[in-house]
Amino acid sequence: MPDADRGAHGRLIDQSVHDFVAAVASAETPVPAGGSVVALSGSCAAALLALVCEVAQRHQSDVLGEERQVAQRLQRLLLKLVDEDAAAYQAFLATRRGTEDRQAAINRVAATPLAIGRACVEVIGLTRTVEDHTRGALLGDVHAARHLAQAAVRTAVDLAEQNLGLQPDASARRALEAEITRLRGALAG
Repeated sequence: MPDADRGAHGRLIDQSVHDFVAAVASAETPVPAGGSVVALSGSCAAALLALVCEVAQRHQSDVLGEERQVAQRLQRLLLKLVDEDAAAYQAFLATRRGTEDRQAAINRVAATPLAIGRACVEVIGLTRTVEDHTRGALLGDVHAARHLAQAAVRTAVDLAEQNLGLQPDASARRALEAEITRLRGALAG
């Protein structure tokens, strides 16, 4: 799918759901792929929490106001990361080995799934707070948000581990490994 077909300003998030899914399935371009899909899944998890908070506020205006703002912030951040993941990978593909541009692109490619994972860990934590104030059918949406965010963290960690092999700098690789370990620990906790 050529860049011209990617929505306003070439942003993946401006595509229809149908077009985004078709772009994922297309072998014509390397993006969107796993990272963008994971970021979108995390954004949807945060959106579910924003929905639950808004419904709760209709019944009790003094509950979940701050949590709704956090959910909306995470939703926006993860949507931004949909396009950042694709842009980072395209920048990596456009660089030549052994150049400073290549190292910068590697750092960017490595950072994006970790940012997705960190944001989704926040979503998971937020589900626990929101769940304490939720009853009835909306609990299903809170649980769906938690499960989506947990899967997104696992996948972001998998993607980050795949990127370790790209990093030629041993200290940068150790820092990435430490962050991956931290995300795994957050998921287990």
